[in-house]
Amino acid sequence: MITLQLGPKFKLLMLVVTVLHLGLYFTQMQTMHYDTADSIEYKNAAENLAVYGKLYCGDLSNVEDKDSDLISKRPIAYPVFLILTYVPIGGVWLILLLQNLISIFTYFLLFNLIQRWVSNPNLLFTIILLALILLIPSPIIYANMVMSECLLTATVFTLFYLLMSGEYKHRRLLIICLVTITAFIKPVMFPLVFISPIFLFYLYPKGSIILKLLPCTTVLAYIIFIHSLSGVYTFSSISGYNLAHYNAYQLLNRVQNDTLPANSEKWLDNVILENNKLNYPDYVKFRGKSAIDILMQFPLQYSIFHLKGALLMLIDPGNFEYKILMYGNVYRAGYLDKGLAAVKNFSQINLTYLLLSGLGKVVILIGTLLYMYNRKVPRQVKLGILGYILYMVSITGPIGANRFGLPFVFIMVYCTAISTLSLLGIKYFSTKLIE
Repeated sequence: MITLQLGPKFKLLMLVVTVLHLGLYFTQMQTMHYDTADSIEYKNAAENLAVYGKLYCGDLSNVEDKDSDLISKRPIAYPVFLILTYVPIGGVWLILLLQNLISIFTYFLLFNLIQRWVSNPNLLFTIILLALILLIPSPIIYANMVMSECLLTATVFTLFYLLMSGEYKHRRLLIICLVTITAFIKPVMFPLVFISPIFLFYLYPKGSIILKLLPCTTVLAYIIFIHSLSGVYTFSSISGYNLAHYNAYQLLNRVQNDTLPANSEKWLDNVILENNKLNYPDYVKFRGKSAIDILMQFPLQYSIFHLKGALLMLIDPGNFEYKILMYGNVYRAGYLDKGLAAVKNFSQINLTYLLLSGLGKVVILIGTLLYMYNRKVPRQVKLGILGYILYMVSITGPIGANRFGLPFVFIMVYCTAISTLSLLGIKYFSTKLIE
């Protein structure tokens, strides 16, 4: 059973976390810097689903500006969450309040899991853990933005908690539901659903096969449903959109030379223009082929570009969300297209924040690597954590930014905490770790 009791030092950490959440919550209620371009689409999807029964994340009132990509761009889970909060009252305060409670609960699970290794940590370890929390502020920031990151982070870490605490043995249906829900929060998770039966058969050798296949069948049913609306077999259009608008477009920006038939802007404009000439299924095929042709034209340059973006996710201090938090959705520049040049004109306070947050990312990266050498940790746990992190940084590729790493940031903080126990020579023990 999940114990609700935390030791005195962990209670103190929970108090700090709660104060940070509430402080930023009330600040956001004043500044209203909680929306991004993605937020608008999520709100549109929620309103259209509630009013018209359509999962369309554009403006349905603008008949002349229909974009078929917007039918499946945002999966259904977060719009449903908004329907239960934003749509009935038309306000953001309840959305952010619930997200803050969800985020605080995620921190509680983190401290609860660490406490299973060391029930009464010394003062030095407590200070180090507090420093880690302060140096990794992104979960608290996204709890106060209309974005799905908070829900996905909480869902993934709840799964991790259930596995590492041994609770999975008694929570089979909950595990299966959580695995399924992750895909419907963020499209980046849905490919993992198709390998989930292997994972579920490993955890539960006995029991209903139908239940173990439930994540796969649910996702397949959703893909068929999207096909009935758009004519395309896809879980989300965002993968095809990103392939052209980010991967191929940004690659062209980096390798433009006289041998190219057109520069990146003209290439992308030509691709977009085809949307007006072709039906949507044919356009999706054309866009995908055009983007892949560009990537195959420069395989070495793209491999370096992709790898650079993947590595950046692990050390990105959170430039994007920090600037949104400070200045609202007027900020658009980031590392993706400007690299370190994006921060050259930052104020001293901004640079200090990014340096400290970047330090936090480096620390948890080192801590996670050290965790992989911890002999007290079962090999399958190490492989699972490493495999998941590598999958996430690889699939997001050149778009790699701090927010795409949020689903595993709590896992990395946990790994770093356990590594710190070893480095400090503190005696610790594990209980009910996944076998």
